[in-house]
Amino acid sequence: MNNSRSGDFVFRMGGEEFLLVIVDTDVNSAQNVAEKVRKVIEKEVFLLPNEQQLKVTVSMGLAAFAGHPDYQLLLKAADQALYRAKQQGRNRLELAQ
Repeated sequence: MNNSRSGDFVFRMGGEEFLLVIVDTDVNSAQNVAEKVRKVIEKEVFLLPNEQQLKVTVSMGLAAFAGHPDYQLLLKAADQALYRAKQQGRNRLELAQ
């Protein structure tokens, strides 16, 4: 994951779900970072062992907090935003409400 910033963290949550923790930033900057990552993935072409090319896209849910968060609520908000992104056409970023 060369397109995240130094100090940010990427975790595999399970299956096809990943968590990108973007630290010390505001919502607008986090949204810009997430969109950059989404666009890089969208443009990437993966070569399979049988030489078939594969393109993938990602849907993202973005949740933000200030201060000392309840991480369970933060993950739930991001998951709900992700669900909305998938419902509204995939390959997009949705902000938690």
